Amino acid sequence: MSPWGRRRRRDQPVPDRPWNDPALDAALDALPGMLPEPALDRALAHLRPLRSDAERHVQATEALGAALTGKLDAVRGQAGRFATDDPATAADLLALLGVSLAAFAWEVRGDGPGAEVGAGTARRFLAGLEEADLLLQEALRLSPYHPAAAAARLSTARGLGADEEQWWQRFSDCRRISGTLYPAHLSMMTGLCRKWYGSDEQMFDFARTVAVSVPIGDPVVAVLPAAHAEYLVSLRMFPPARGSASPDRRWAESYQDGLEAVVDASTRWCGDGVPPAPHARDVEAHHRFGWYLGRSRDHRDRARWHLEQAGTGGVFRPDAGLPRV
Repeated sequence: MSPWGRRRRRDQPVPDRPWNDPALDAALDALPGMLPEPALDRALAHLRPLRSDAERHVQATEALGAALTGKLDAVRGQAGRFATDDPATAADLLALLGVSLAAFAWEVRGDGPGAEVGAGTARRFLAGLEEADLLLQEALRLSPYHPAAAAARLSTARGLGADEEQWWQRFSDCRRISGTLYPAHLSMMTGLCRKWYGSDEQMFDFARTVAVSVPIGDPVVAVLPAAHAEYLVSLRMFPPARGSASPDRRWAESYQDGLEAVVDASTRWCGDGVPPAPHARDVEAHHRFGWYLGRSRDHRDRARWHLEQAGTGGVFRPDAGLPRV
C-alpha cells in the first residue's frame, strides 16, 4: 500500500483548537470558572515549563491570552507583579496581557474591511493595540528572547499600520529567537498580502522562498498553501475588470500553476508519507496541506494522509466556498 494510503482510526475533531495538547485543553477548560487572579496564576503556571519550546510557548500564550479577554480589567491590574524579583514571569504576564488586549481589540474592530469600521470603533481598536504593543515591548525588555511577545508584535503591527521597515524588524526579532517560528512567518505572509500592506506578488515571493529555504522537516512550509488561501480572498475582495476571468477561474489557474511547489513543500516537511517530529503547529499545517491538495485528483491520497495526521485536533477552515479545480 502507498504510504499516503495508510489509515488510522480517530475520534471526531475538536473544533477551534488546532493542536493535540491535552494539557493546554485542560488549562483552557479551567479558566472560565476561575476568578481573575487564580486564572492568571494558572495561565502563568502553564507557560513556565514551556519557555524552552518557542512554538508551544507562543501557541499557549495566544490561546490563554484570548481566553482571558473576559477578565481583562482584573488582569490589567496585575501588570506590575513580578517585575523586579522574577523578570521571566513578569515577561510572561505582560505578554499574556498584551495578547489579551490585542485579541479584544480585534474583536472590537470586527472582520469587515477597514472602510466599514466606524470612527469610534477605530479609536478603541487603535488604543487597545497601542496599549498592547507597549506591554509587549516591555516584555521584550525584561526578556529579550521572549517568543510570544515578539510574535504578538507582528499582530499589533498589522492593526497599527506599521511601515515596511518596522514589519521586517519585528519579523527579524522573531527569527532571532527562532529561525522558523511558525506564527511569525504566517503573520509576515499576511502582512505582505494585498488586503493589508503588500501585493499578491510580494506575498507569494515570501511564501515560496520560505517553502524552499527552511530546514527539512519543519511545518512552517505550510505558509505556501496558506498564501493560496489568502490569494482567493484577495481575488474576491478586489475583483478583476469586467470582461476578465472570474475570481474563481483565476484562482483555479493559479492553483494549477502552484500545485507542484505545494507538493514539494509537503515533501520537504513530511518526505514520502513519514510522520515528522511532533510540532506545536503540526495539526494546523496538516489541515492547510490537506485543504489545498484535496482539490487535486492526483494528490488526494496525500491530502487524506495529511488530514489523518491531524488526529483529533481542531479543524482549520480557511475558506468554505472554494472553486472547483
